[in-house]
Amino acid sequence: VLDTLEAAHREGIIHRDIKPSNVLIDGDRPRLADFGIARLGDESTLTATGVVMGTPAYIAPEYARGDEVGPAADLYGLGATLYYAVEGVPPFRSSGSMATVVAALNEAPRAPERAGALADVLTDLLVKDPTDRPDAAALRGRVEALLEDERRREGLAGRMRALATPGAANEVAGRLLRASAERE
Repeated sequence: VLDTLEAAHREGIIHRDIKPSNVLIDGDRPRLADFGIARLGDESTLTATGVVMGTPAYIAPEYARGDEVGPAADLYGLGATLYYAVEGVPPFRSSGSMATVVAALNEAPRAPERAGALADVLTDLLVKDPTDRPDAAALRGRVEALLEDERRREGLAGRMRALATPGAANEVAGRLLRASAERE
């Protein structure tokens, strides 16, 4: 999804409606769909003046305010979508569309409870000021670092599990005894 956003942003296209239902799974790859309310560069939208299109739980505060939007608005939507994927709920509690928009404009998102190491990334993507959000390159770097840490931990855990089997434990003990005997 980030690859698609970066490609769109290089062409000056802002999606403006990143949300879970616009992320489709194709095999094992997510695909970003529905560029229906996207905007190219400084083109005006096809909506009426003063009308904000999009899904309240996932639109960036600057978009909800009617301010100029750029790539940071899409990254906010990606953050809200990732939040939903990890937490199972949108980042803001509300009792309806208007209440959701008001919460997105004025309240902090719910603190992530299940996100683990991804919590700081989600929180940073959901800040109100678009200039304070990570850009796509920074986001990619942070996520890749988290994935590398996870691979390292999983590799170590796998080696530890392998050593915990009786056969492996006997083999390690045998090696240690042989090495000790050779030193004597």
